[in-house]
Amino acid sequence: MIKEFRGPYRFCSNFFTTKQRLVYGEMYDKIIIDYNSNEHFFQANKAKGWVQHRAIANAPTPAIARSMGSRKGYTMPDGTLFKVDLKDNWDELRDPIMTIGVDAKFDQNVTIAKLLVSTYPEELQEGNWWGDDYWGVSFKTKKGLNKLGKITMNKRDMLIQKIQSQQ
Repeated sequence: MIKEFRGPYRFCSNFFTTKQRLVYGEMYDKIIIDYNSNEHFFQANKAKGWVQHRAIANAPTPAIARSMGSRKGYTMPDGTLFKVDLKDNWDELRDPIMTIGVDAKFDQNVTIAKLLVSTYPEELQEGNWWGDDYWGVSFKTKKGLNKLGKITMNKRDMLIQKIQSQQ
């Protein structure tokens, strides 16, 4: 079992810095946004409007993007508080949004896709000390849904199937 997304498995973390490009909208009204990490993508997609979405997408680090997308908000360098206007149905959207982000991350970055495939057949666990028992498993309580780990393993399975179908 891979118990946490650190060290050689850091590439599985949402905080791993890698470019992801997502296209929103229809044929002629496309909005193209580049994200520096999956954390940027995920947090930006919490926002109701494009102004806040782009502000979070352009955050200097994944940690700042997470703070900007949090319910507490983020104190900007000028002292103002940035609080995201959370989408009304965010709880319904968060798992599909995370899946889209994980898919884009590994589909658009061949090097880390190969690293992900190389983890097979290990179980991937997003173990953490900060108490996230939704996306991971808290080392404090030893409990958690490990949603990010499961989504990442599902992506790994899809990549393996793609490789096998091309042989």
